[in-house]
Amino acid sequence: MAVQNGKLVGFGVAGVRSVETKERIEIDDPFHIGSCTKAMTSTLAAVLIEQGKLSWGTTIADGLPALAKDFHPSYHDVTIEMLLRHQGGIADYGNPEFSGLSGAKRIAAKKGTPVEQRREIASIVLKGAPTKPIGIGMEYSNNGYVIAAAIMEKRTNRSWEELIVAEVFKPMGLESAGIGSPPGKHHPVGHQEKDGKWQALDLGPGGKLPESLSPAGLVHMNLRDWATFVIQHIEGYNGSDEGLISSKSFRRLHTDTGHSGYVAGWGDGVMDWAKGEA
Repeated sequence: MAVQNGKLVGFGVAGVRSVETKERIEIDDPFHIGSCTKAMTSTLAAVLIEQGKLSWGTTIADGLPALAKDFHPSYHDVTIEMLLRHQGGIADYGNPEFSGLSGAKRIAAKKGTPVEQRREIASIVLKGAPTKPIGIGMEYSNNGYVIAAAIMEKRTNRSWEELIVAEVFKPMGLESAGIGSPPGKHHPVGHQEKDGKWQALDLGPGGKLPESLSPAGLVHMNLRDWATFVIQHIEGYNGSDEGLISSKSFRRLHTDTGHSGYVAGWGDGVMDWAKGEA
């Protein structure tokens, strides 16, 4: 899909939903958008900040006070904004007790809601020392987004799943948006290459990801709704206050404070193919 000057100007699809079913893909099929979900979680944080439930400077210790006594001291002053920018010093694979996806799956195998699992992930990940300098550069971290969501949940007494629907999907009019992989069999699925051949991933709720990682990568929607979301960000960045949040908040989400090539949920930089900033 292509958007220009706030409008959808072109779209098309080609291919099949799955190499196994060979069903032709259709223009309004929902896609699992993976880590593009991070842009939505960051937008949710901005909504809650404008509502006065958080601030950009809310720290992990402020946001999760019951767990803070067991955190490594270096994490106490890490802010939610740092987490959204991958500047919290939290690496997905740097903790010997909790290594990325395998650790999340271990926790998901236990009983408990995604909210409870996210709090447990935070309690484990934040015990060890940071694996990267805090506030400098960027270390991509799904766990950082899980912890940011846990802070939002604690401050609002609502799950991330409730919040993202009520505060982002509905007011933006993203009617096809939902949590997890698209439900049912007749939708596009993700694929992995193995031994030179593409294999279709299992259907949801997460396909490969535990539900606790939803804030980092488990939203689906069709491309029209993704275009709507993108348009609001572009228009907000360019000065419009007609979107979900103020232009000031949109611009803050898209400012590369760490000169790392990453903003709150998006890659950012001057690209040759874009002939400028992208």
